[in-house]
Amino acid sequence: MSKSAKPGVYARAKMFAARRTRSEWIALAAIALFIVLFFKPVVAGDGFGYYTVLEGAVRDHTLNLSQQYHYNNVTNGSTVFFYAPSGVYATQYAPGLAIASAPLYAVSLVLDDFRVFHVSDSFFIAERGDILVHMASVALTSLIFVAVALLLGLELLGRLGLKRHAPLALLAAFFGTPLIRYATYDLTYTHAIEAGILAIAVFIFFTDDKKSLLIGAVMGAMTLVRYTSIALLVPFLAYYAWRKRWRDAALAVAGAVPFVLGVMSYWWAQFGSPFITSYTASGSLTGNISLIPWGIGNVLFSMQPDPQALAWWTPICIIALIGLALWENRRKWVLLGLFAVMLWVTGSSFHGTTGFSFSHRYFAALFIVFLIGTAVLLDKFVKAKWLVAAATAWTVLLFVLHLTGEYSSFATLQSVYAYWFNGGRLGELPSKLYGKLGVIRLLANK
Repeated sequence: MSKSAKPGVYARAKMFAARRTRSEWIALAAIALFIVLFFKPVVAGDGFGYYTVLEGAVRDHTLNLSQQYHYNNVTNGSTVFFYAPSGVYATQYAPGLAIASAPLYAVSLVLDDFRVFHVSDSFFIAERGDILVHMASVALTSLIFVAVALLLGLELLGRLGLKRHAPLALLAAFFGTPLIRYATYDLTYTHAIEAGILAIAVFIFFTDDKKSLLIGAVMGAMTLVRYTSIALLVPFLAYYAWRKRWRDAALAVAGAVPFVLGVMSYWWAQFGSPFITSYTASGSLTGNISLIPWGIGNVLFSMQPDPQALAWWTPICIIALIGLALWENRRKWVLLGLFAVMLWVTGSSFHGTTGFSFSHRYFAALFIVFLIGTAVLLDKFVKAKWLVAAATAWTVLLFVLHLTGEYSSFATLQSVYAYWFNGGRLGELPSKLYGKLGVIRLLANK
């Protein structure tokens, strides 16, 4: 091998492993154990919308989702709707999660021939509309992106000189943010895969920001997963403009363009025009979108059932911003910009609401932002570890109480307290929590 030859994948993996400390491995192991305990492989909630695209495209080889209309019986809504102008059955959900899950889903179709992979098929078809081995392909795909976010996050902290408190920062960014639910119990939503994709873009930016074309391409790919993610390219473009690096700004845009055109082609196939978005066709945006983010206050501080505000449910999302604000690295403005753009997008749509959620779920995508911010804060103020630990523990407690409680509608802090403490149900918590464990749910067909 010549001296200039780059190490292969195996060699790089060995070098990565060698750079990890014992504490980092313990943190990763704790997260992995938690994921195993609460892993839910079945499709749920908005996941059905993405799943219809996956099943239609890979199994039926079509974007006309007429064969997926039966999922409306499971969701009790219009997950699939008929769009009369194009004569096509469609869904409002983006195709990115389906594209990412396609390889494992294709494998699951092959596994149909083996009896061992057919677990309580009749139950899952009746409850969820498909068999377990097919649905699990989406959850497993999301886990791959969770792993990418975790591993790239640790590596990036090391390269930024923030390794000293990396284990605690990693635990806080996982357990103290909305990702705690969307990397375990609701993996068929898009939030886990978004966290992985954004981590890739931020990693590239901080390690070699001259790769602007690649950064644009990664953010373009994220747009396939959630249309509004194209707005998250703006902080990168603003940084390049600030540094008068116009060529890099142009290359970043060029990298994103093919994916934006891909999204428009998807709309064209379903709705007969590249300018009719799936949300426009479904009618869900009517009266629910504004250029002025009136809902920002709701996103941050609402005490209502929807949304569950960041400040009260996942305070690490706010605490991490303090670390970023105090950081001397000028590239911090990209990270703060990502938070600001996400705040603008969520505050401008649906009055800041999310539907069913743990905390404000869209911010799970900003895992890498919260990770770096928390690490910086811990590096500057050692005693901040107590604040970080307490905030993380608070969110873990809420996750458990939220997951195991039974609420008449979306939970609030008040209803969680009333259910467990005023209702005198704390003694039931161990048994209820046991019933939510992944293996137990699988054996009990839940």
